[in-house]
Parts: sequence; C-alpha cells; structure tokens
Amino acid sequence: SSNYDPVTPWNYGCQMVALNIQTFDEAMRRNQIRFRESQGFVLKPPILRAMGSAEIDFDPSLPENVPAELMGAPSLRLTVEVIGAQHLPKVGKLGEGTSSKGEVIDPYVVVQVNGLPCDEWKEQTSVVDNNGFCPRWRQSFSTTVRYPSFAVFIFTIFDRDINRDDFVAYGGAPVTHLRSGLRSVKLFRQDHSSATGTSLLVNLKIDRETA
Repeated sequence: SSNYDPVTPWNYGCQMVALNIQTFDEAMRRNQIRFRESQGFVLKPPILRAMGSAEIDFDPSLPENVPAELMGAPSLRLTVEVIGAQHLPKVGKLGEGTSSKGEVIDPYVVVQVNGLPCDEWKEQTSVVDNNGFCPRWRQSFSTTVRYPSFAVFIFTIFDRDINRDDFVAYGGAPVTHLRSGLRSVKLFRQDHSSATGTSLLVNLKIDRETA
C-alpha cells in the first residue's frame, strides 16, 4: 500500500503520523530524514506547542500571520553546490549493490526542501552519462527557507533511463541541522540501509536573512 505525504500533518502539529514502513517511497524517505538522528522524536516548533495552551490559530498556508518568535529558527538563505559523488551503487534488486540491468548508471541529483507550502522547492542537476564511480556536476542552486524549523533538506540520486528513471540513493537532514562548508552527505539505499562506501560531496552556504 502507498503512503501519504507526512509533511502536511506534521505542519499541522500531529503528534504521531503513521506510515507503512514496508513501502519504500518518497514519503518514507522524508520520515527517515526527519527522525533518523533524533532518537525517535522531534520537538515541535514553538507555534505548534503553544496551540494547546493558548488561543492561537495556525494555518500552515498563512504562516506570516504568526509572530516570528513563535515560528522557531529565523529565515535562511541557502545555497548548495552539488559537486560530485563516489561509488554510487548500480540499480538492482532492493537493497543490493549489483546491477540487474548489467549497465553503468547515468546519475543526476534532485535537491529539494519540504516544509511549509511557502518553502517547498525542488531543483535537479544535469545527467552524467555512464559514470556511477565518480560523477561530477559542480552545479549550484539557491533558495530562501523562511521557516527552517518545519523544513527538511533532501538529496535524491536517480539513474536516467529510457522508460522510467530508477532510484539510486538518498540523503539529507532537517534544515536546522545544516552547517556551512564542504559536506560529505551519507547516502542510503531504497530500503533505508546505509549505502556503504558511497557519498555525495556538496558545498553549503547558509546565511541568516535580515528583515
């Protein structure tokens, strides 16, 4: 069975969001990135904690109606340069590193932010032909994340194919965990197991925006 997007109930402050863990889809990848380093729980942004004890209404589509101090971390300007990757697994059976197609992959990277509707953002690199060993992109993208406390930053690598692009690996972190500088992003397979020996090299620049 498929999963719904967990970001929407998270944005409304749902205490628990149930997903089918056996379904290896984008929704589960978002869930894994949000909770992987958190020991199983994440503190809600101040506005979502205040709703239960004060007469405060919160509409995720209209966050500008809420005082800034209740929205958590301040607005950020985020620039990411996707430099390259190493030892990307060939596309094969779930969780395996060997190719069922018997061919070298043509990788590209999708970079996205998921959070409040005003912060949703997605870009992708060009395709590198026939190189899963050490592909290089050196492409930069920028976005403003107005409400980082709600947002996760995700890198997903795909293999360009004729009929349907295949999933290769993913990685990421909550936006509030990101730090400027050269970063080696740990990658995971479709079943969320570690893609041992693989990594994605990126250069992050994070600037706090002023009013």
